[in-house]
Amino acid sequence: MLCAPSIIAQPTLHPRNMALGGGGGAYLTGPQAAFYNPANLLIPDRAERFQISLGAAAFNFEPLVFGDDNQAQIDNFRDQFLRNITFNNVGNPIDRAGLVSNLFPSNSSSTENVSQYEINFIGINWKTDRVSFGISARSRVSNRYRTGRNYYDSSSFERNGENLYQQTLRQQFQVFHEISIGYAESFEFLNGLTPNLDKFSIGIAPKLILAGAYFDASYRSNNVIDDNNNITNNRSYSQFSSGAFSDQTSQIINGLNTLNATNLAFTDNWLNEINGIGVGMDVGITYLITFGDDLSVLEGSNQLTSKSFRLSFSLTDVGLVRYTNNPLSLTKNESSGAITNLNGVSDILFEGQPGSFFPFLEQNNQLSILNELDDADDESFSSILPTALHTGFLLEINRLKLMGDFNIGLTNNAFTTDKLLTHLGIEIRPLPFLPLRAGTRLAINTPTLITLGTGIESRRFELSFAAQFTEDNLSDNLISGIAVSSITINF
Repeated sequence: MLCAPSIIAQPTLHPRNMALGGGGGAYLTGPQAAFYNPANLLIPDRAERFQISLGAAAFNFEPLVFGDDNQAQIDNFRDQFLRNITFNNVGNPIDRAGLVSNLFPSNSSSTENVSQYEINFIGINWKTDRVSFGISARSRVSNRYRTGRNYYDSSSFERNGENLYQQTLRQQFQVFHEISIGYAESFEFLNGLTPNLDKFSIGIAPKLILAGAYFDASYRSNNVIDDNNNITNNRSYSQFSSGAFSDQTSQIINGLNTLNATNLAFTDNWLNEINGIGVGMDVGITYLITFGDDLSVLEGSNQLTSKSFRLSFSLTDVGLVRYTNNPLSLTKNESSGAITNLNGVSDILFEGQPGSFFPFLEQNNQLSILNELDDADDESFSSILPTALHTGFLLEINRLKLMGDFNIGLTNNAFTTDKLLTHLGIEIRPLPFLPLRAGTRLAINTPTLITLGTGIESRRFELSFAAQFTEDNLSDNLISGIAVSSITINF
């Protein structure tokens, strides 16, 4: 089973928004809204004023190669966050041709794959008619990697009038542990200029971030082939890292082989180490207008929203992290020179396991780049948070909700991409306590995601579940994501 390039650009993974295609800027309310659109902390969708969410976990897995069954999917997902330098082989020429066809649609020059998980430990939301407060704690981890076409395809390709042969490799790995304090308030100035059956809310959620392992390494070998088959090679390398990734790199530079360096650096506790500290902020605005007999926005009303339209705008993860635990910055400026032979294609797959970056370069005779560095620095450095822009809408008519979101990352990192994503979802309640959710995610040169979810939502308690599939693997019931919340209490 093969998977085309994949991308993620959503600020939170939760069973409610995963089931709706991954969006939720206008939909998500309650404690989890603090990380997506804190203005929604004030949405009157429940009679109860106090809500506690105890535990939610979600993972998203869009790999280079899908497993043969869901147990293999789970094993491969686990390998994305554990030390592992065992490589799978590309296979025979037929397998290689299929791999190239699936991974590089529209003659693209690289493939992008992501694995991500998030654990929401606790969330608390308290609201009145005019203001709302929230506090939430979570951990999230993302592993993103991009692989150049000519690691797997021996044929050069045309781009901007040039005949190119590119072997590029980039991996970005980040771990964040966050505590967020959210505040939302009705925006009285705008409310006074509009009819009484609507409400502008603005929300802000500053947060403290304890950062774990960090790795952003980029190897680039770009070959330009002229009409006389002369080859000009342009080669460069850059790396920012902390913790175990820096330990591994330093030991390899000092002469230790990649296997021993990896085993020594990535101890059993490497993923839990704190490497830096930062601050961030999520901000949002939501416009809610009701119609028909829905009077829920009127002050003093105890009615819940049932017929409404919401329009939202939010900016998430504004801030930075300072890495101080074993920081490392490496640079090899681009060098250019004539070569006689191109580096051959790889016989193994790069699937992004932590610690596998340098062994993969070594297997492809490219590890010598670490002996050609122009600059090496062990001073602390700062990294911008995965800032992203979101806009969304939601139409609610009694037991039916239709929603859509448009998201784009403003930075390229482990969590976000600068590609535009569209999320569409629907929620139907055949019974008041039984939501049925479905959605999809759309993007150019990216597999369409199909998402499904349900739950039990009584007045006092809530449970939610969601599953995610790619369109190519839906018929085989191979999951690419799953989410579950333990319990939410309302009173």
